[in-house]
Amino acid sequence: MRFPQRDDGVTLIEMMVVVSILGTVLAIVTQGMLQAQRTMTDNAARLDGLSQTNLAVEGMTRVLRTAILPSQVQASCSGCDVAAFISGGDFRVQFYANVNNDGILPPTGMTDLGPRRVTYEVDDDGVLTETIQKPNVHSVTDFDFQYCEPGPSCPVSTRVLARDVETVDDLGGVRPVFTYYDRLGDTIAPPLESDESKLKAVDSIDILLSVLPSDRSDSVTVTARVTLPNADSLIQPTPTATP
Repeated sequence: MRFPQRDDGVTLIEMMVVVSILGTVLAIVTQGMLQAQRTMTDNAARLDGLSQTNLAVEGMTRVLRTAILPSQVQASCSGCDVAAFISGGDFRVQFYANVNNDGILPPTGMTDLGPRRVTYEVDDDGVLTETIQKPNVHSVTDFDFQYCEPGPSCPVSTRVLARDVETVDDLGGVRPVFTYYDRLGDTIAPPLESDESKLKAVDSIDILLSVLPSDRSDSVTVTARVTLPNADSLIQPTPTATP
């Protein structure tokens, strides 16, 4: 016994209902996937910002602690600067550092040994850069260290420490990266390069590095205070023996 075949299908209303349900399900799934992707991207940006700030602050503090007077490298340095710091501002600091100085004298009698001139600077694009420069080649007995102007004929070691550094606070004011203090803990107002007494008085530095890697995430801020044992040792009073 054969049943008669029917060629009627679903109605237009049934099709519209099915399409509507499928569209709703796909929209929910797509929205969830997009939200998960945004969350992963934001978390990656936060981790990147945290990594940048931690590595940058760690690197700067390590080098800043080696800040040194050229005369501390050689006491007979006659014409050397009287302060370990050359200049200092809210977003730029330059100083002499006893870093990458292996102390191996070449057999020629000429050397580039001596304190390095180090610069940390945040540019207008929020890029924090480290620049380390050797002194000019000089006689091993010449301690009047000189430094050429960076350029094609004057190579320097440069690396980027962090990007997207914030230089403005929530109220539109300046958010300084570097703050300077004397031995009593009082703030030394920048700029420092035009005032020798300020340069000589720097005893410690606060680093406040705030990075905003993404507009959808909060900024990551790391702060550290760096004391300057080398430079400070020159001005600390020497105890006198009591008879």
